[in-house]
Amino acid sequence: MAYQSFGDEKGDSRSAEKLRAIRLPADLTGKSLLDIGCNEGYFCQAALDRGATRVLGIDTNGAIIEKAKQRVPGAEFRHQSWWDIGHETFDYILFLSAIHYEKQQKRLLDKLVTNLKPNGTLILEAGMVMDWDKKSWKLVQRLDGVVRFPTLGLLVDDLLSRYSVRTMGASVPQIGDPQERHVLHCKPRKPTLFLIAGESRAGKSSFARVFAAHGIRTIHLDVFIGQASHLAATDPKHYAHYLKSVGVADIAQFSRTMQKDGQSDGLARLLMHAVTKDDDMTVVEGYPLMIPEFAQAVRKLAEADGYKVVSITL
Repeated sequence: MAYQSFGDEKGDSRSAEKLRAIRLPADLTGKSLLDIGCNEGYFCQAALDRGATRVLGIDTNGAIIEKAKQRVPGAEFRHQSWWDIGHETFDYILFLSAIHYEKQQKRLLDKLVTNLKPNGTLILEAGMVMDWDKKSWKLVQRLDGVVRFPTLGLLVDDLLSRYSVRTMGASVPQIGDPQERHVLHCKPRKPTLFLIAGESRAGKSSFARVFAAHGIRTIHLDVFIGQASHLAATDPKHYAHYLKSVGVADIAQFSRTMQKDGQSDGLARLLMHAVTKDDDMTVVEGYPLMIPEFAQAVRKLAEADGYKVVSITL
């Protein structure tokens, strides 16, 4: 019996039920999709039926790939390893019932995030132990040998650390597989920019130091503005206004001067030069964030660059 089901040809995997379980969107118009371990192409055909314009299926079984080419001529199929995907990016990646064969699961999942578009989704169906608290592996005897499955805590917090993960529920029970499978939708994790605004003596710096004490990079705007004065060549008009205010060491006066003279965008651009995506979270605190034009400029630049922005006012 074949693994996938096509029409009246029933397979072991109950493909139509699995398609419902993985929650692939009904409308894929104009989208691209990669199916890792595609078998004979059932899910590739489903993606085409839903409007996808670029569908690629890969599998390490050459004979199965030849069958897929015959069944689903509208998709592209390659006989290759998942390590040989290259640099192409996709709106959706399907990775169904296969990751337990990989010895370096974290390394592979870290690689796949680079094959997703910024707002893309990895749909992962895998056996896992539904335990958030423990981070461990479970060895399971299957018909094809001993394989290991992670707890949900290990999978989400460690193996999928570069993703934002949403659990979608149980998948279809598989004959011969003693470990229950579940479906996760995983998006590339966005770095977070945490903005803390407030009046003078509102407690912004003390609050920000709580983050710094846990190793989170923190930028104090009054210090940053002073230290960045040597970058006047970057925006000389802006720093002409800065130098007028710095003599009285009054960050509020500087902020109002900045707003009055239309320099919010200039300072926001300079701040974003100091923020890096190497940090999962960056905290920025200071009175200038009380200036709506400046706070809005920072948010706009950060979101355009792929950051999640969180703002609070003390």
